Amino acid sequence: MVKKFTRLSIILFIGFLINSLVGFNISVAQTSCNTPLGVNSTNFSNFSATTNWTLDTNADHYRLRYKVVGSAGWMFKHGVTGTSEDLNNLDTSITYIWQIKAFCSTGNTNYSAWSDIDTFTTTNYPVDCNNTPNGTAWTDSCGNCVGGNTG
Repeated sequence: MVKKFTRLSIILFIGFLINSLVGFNISVAQTSCNTPLGVNSTNFSNFSATTNWTLDTNADHYRLRYKVVGSAGWMFKHGVTGTSEDLNNLDTSITYIWQIKAFCSTGNTNYSAWSDIDTFTTTNYPVDCNNTPNGTAWTDSCGNCVGGNTG
C-alpha cells in the first residue's frame, strides 16, 4: 500500500521537525531572589512600630505580612521598597508577628521564601490631648490643647 503525502502533511512534518530540533521555547535568565535577612523591629509606640530588614540589591520590591499573635488572618503591605516600613493603626499593648518576602521581578514571578518571624509589642504610654504617647501637650483653661507638638 502506497501512501500519498499531501503538501499540508509535509509542511506539518517539517514544522514538527524544526520545532523538535531547534525549539521555540525562550528561556529568560532570572536573578536569584534571596530570603530577606536581618529582620527586626524598632520605634514602638502605642499605635505603631517600624519593621526593618537588610537590603537585597536583587530585590525589586517586598511584600510584608503581619498579624496579632494567635490570630488567624494576616494583614499585608504590597510593593514595599527600601529597608524599613512603618506599621500604623495598631492596637495598644498587643504583640504582633511579621515576616517579609522579596520579589526580584516586577511581574511577581520570581520571589523568595518568607523571612524568619519577628515579634514586637506596642506600648501603653499615657497619651496627651494630641493623642501622642508620652506627649507633653496639655489642655489649658479654655479647653485648648497647647504645648507639645500642637503647632
